[in-house]
Amino acid sequence: MLKKLLHITCLKATYLSSKKEEGKTTFKENVQLKIHHTICDSCKFFAKQTSYIGTNAKHGQQYISASLSQASLHKMKKMLAS
Repeated sequence: MLKKLLHITCLKATYLSSKKEEGKTTFKENVQLKIHHTICDSCKFFAKQTSYIGTNAKHGQQYISASLSQASLHKMKKMLAS
């Protein structure tokens, strides 16, 4: 019964990795994810990639507004909207 409670699929592990990046996992989900990562290198690598992307996206946001002029931002938004 304990094995059934703690064992999760790779699909669930990738979902939990994304959820963890948002800071919304429970203690049980964190334990399930840790156990899964001990047996699955692919999911462990996915979690590292997700964390890397999340961290860099958060840090990169501050440079977008600072380095572009208001005219460039407006032009870019207009191009994306069409």
